[in-house]
Amino acid sequence: MNGWSSKRFVSALRHDQKNPAFNPSFRQLLHVSFKVAAKKGKRYLNALKKHEAVIARNVTENLFERHMKPLLLGK
Repeated sequence: MNGWSSKRFVSALRHDQKNPAFNPSFRQLLHVSFKVAAKKGKRYLNALKKHEAVIARNVTENLFERHMKPLLLGK
């Protein structure tokens, strides 16, 4: 990962199964790493605050637009 571009990182992470770079194992690794991140305390929380707009946009797109909206609204 150290040599990955930001585009490669996002392509591996984003849940787009049509993208050949999508990597479900990488996504799972990040999901389980939240506990490790939380142990960083303020460092982790400060990073969340600093990047809040980007995180909020991506979480909204992923959770609401891709999952909840189709399930609840059939769109």
